[in-house]
Parts: sequence; structure tokens; C-alpha cells
Amino acid sequence: MAMEDRARQNRLRTRSSISFPTKYRLYKLFPSIYLEQHCCVTRTLHAHTECRIQAFENKCLRKLLCSS
Repeated sequence: MAMEDRARQNRLRTRSSISFPTKYRLYKLFPSIYLEQHCCVTRTLHAHTECRIQAFENKCLRKLLCSS
């Protein structure tokens, strides 16, 4: 299931017919769906984990900005 989601995200990210604001809204939506599905919303995070999540978000944003 995770591989299907990643493939879907890659197709949306690279599609040129979708505007940047729409891609950005989808980018913000996907992590929240993942967290809700896996009940990670209520867990506390360690500082190192928060840094890794932030690094991943930055990587996704860089890819999104380069493909737009």
C-alpha cells in the first residue's frame, strides 16, 4: 500500500498540468492521511525524530519546487 501511495505521489508531483498551489495542498495532505492511518498523531516525538521528519519534508518540498 505504501508503494502505491508513493507512486501516486510521484505521478502527481511530475504532472505539469497540475498547478503548484494544488501540488502544495496535496503535499500537505498526504502526511496527515498517513499519520491518521497509523495512529501516530498522539505519540510524542524525540528531538532526533523531529529533525528527521523535517529533513524529509524539506526534501519533498525541494522535489516539488524543482518539478513545477
